[in-house]
Amino acid sequence: MSNQAHAITYRGVFEKLLHTAGFISRYRKAEQKVFHEASRFGINIGYSIPIAGQVGKLALFSVAARTEDALMQAVNGSAHLIYALAMHLHDHVLVLADDAAEKQTQIALTARQLECLKWTAEGLITEQIAARMVIFAATVNDYFSKTIPKFGAMNRQHAAIMAVRIGALQASSRCGAL
Repeated sequence: MSNQAHAITYRGVFEKLLHTAGFISRYRKAEQKVFHEASRFGINIGYSIPIAGQVGKLALFSVAARTEDALMQAVNGSAHLIYALAMHLHDHVLVLADDAAEKQTQIALTARQLECLKWTAEGLITEQIAARMVIFAATVNDYFSKTIPKFGAMNRQHAAIMAVRIGALQASSRCGAL
């Protein structure tokens, strides 16, 4: 557990950084929100362990607290257990991510289901898709009733986004070439 020696304890980092001129403006809004929320919730002390997982996949496991006493109580005598937990969680998340990626790339779609997804990605609604495909709107809805569960999506737009992400659709492709 040689990485354990590289654990980082930080005190008041968020509060100091928020008041450093120009610091926060370097980050995107989502990242700025993390700093502001940490400060808002009184998180200004923590313990972070850098993780080098399988195949060079990196992570940072952090434990945060409101007071140094609370952090030291959690960490003292347990640093090796925290490190072991961090490594286990990291490996487990990678396995879950690989399983999800494998599942997504194995989605079987008919040509018509794929065409419906492509038109949805282009912003068309059911009636417009039906007109372009020269089918009934009910048939489009039927295609989606079978497609959405294959992706585990919340709706047809979500399924179209997921299809783009796994490469089943090209985000900029035009459906007229089908």
